[in-house]
Amino acid sequence: MGARQGDCSWVGQAFLEDGETTLGGAGEGTWKHAEGEHKWNIDMHVEISNGDRHHSVGEIDLETLTFKGKIYQA
Repeated sequence: MGARQGDCSWVGQAFLEDGETTLGGAGEGTWKHAEGEHKWNIDMHVEISNGDRHHSVGEIDLETLTFKGKIYQA
């Protein structure tokens, strides 16, 4: 059997409405297998390139490759 939980990291880039400006972000956190499902529960802290910090909590559905959750300012 594989791991049921562990550490994770994330790196991404957002393209803002003006089409010119972008923001980058990098985060660290943990994941845990959702028992009986093909999903991971994620809890992550992300630092944005403009200095903002976010706390992201949610679920990644590995079958559909979608994230559902909430992002809070930290």
